Amino acid sequence: MLRSRPFLLLSVAVLCGGAVGAIIRGLFVFSLPQSFPFATLTVNILGCLLMGLVVAKQLNRPMRDIQFAFLSTGLLGALTTLSALTDDTILVWQELTPKVAMLFLGSQLIIGFSVLAFGLLIGQRFIWPARNNSNLD
Repeated sequence: MLRSRPFLLLSVAVLCGGAVGAIIRGLFVFSLPQSFPFATLTVNILGCLLMGLVVAKQLNRPMRDIQFAFLSTGLLGALTTLSALTDDTILVWQELTPKVAMLFLGSQLIIGFSVLAFGLLIGQRFIWPARNNSNLD
């Protein structure tokens, strides 16, 4: 478990992962059109897929605590943020219509959960299937 590692070491892993995630998020923000929050939509969907894969890996073939902290809390935590989603929803509400804003928010939630579940399924079934620990002697 995460508590078995020194807090400082895990904090540095989260910090480094967060820096990488924030840079990746910035690349999307500055390269996609600003007329609609495509960057938030894209990084949230990508982040959910990656989180599904990370969780599948952790469940079936556990990583070291520091690797999991770097990827989940750090990198993916900085890549996908609730504050960006809520800010973009308010901007769409103000600049377009409340209906479009609710569609944007709802689609983020539905697609996000679906893509995370898909990543988890793919990870557990095909990439890191559970090991069979039974002896066939």
